[in-house]
Amino acid sequence: HPLRKVGPIIDWDLVLAMEPLTIAGAVLGSFVNKMLPPLVLTISLAVILSLMGWKTLTKGHGMWNAETEKISQKTAGGPYFGSGTGGPTNEPATVAKRLSDSNVEMGSLTVATSVALKDILEREHSTPWRKIVAISFCFTGIVVLTILKGG
Repeated sequence: HPLRKVGPIIDWDLVLAMEPLTIAGAVLGSFVNKMLPPLVLTISLAVILSLMGWKTLTKGHGMWNAETEKISQKTAGGPYFGSGTGGPTNEPATVAKRLSDSNVEMGSLTVATSVALKDILEREHSTPWRKIVAISFCFTGIVVLTILKGG
């Protein structure tokens, strides 16, 4: 995290959630690759690539439209950029006032958040050996199964 200079670089919870599924997907993919004819693989990969490309293009187009709308509001003096229309402004004094007001309103939340962050830092201070052993066990099991199946 850019604001936190201490702590682990690796998020072991994320690794433990993703790595077994990644390994299982690779093993399953290798089985499917051996079983299906090349034409079926080519067609299925082309369909998947087309669907992913379409989804990416539509999401990018939506983001482009949203950014264009924000820019047009800014140049036209819309309600979110403070042209005297009654909406919030982004001038430094106004932003500082809103932040100080929110800290006053949520004072207990700030204390609770700092306690929670302190607990997280305490947990992350040491190496999570159980998670590392679980990931290593998963990897070793896949290696053994791959050797036993003959490949």
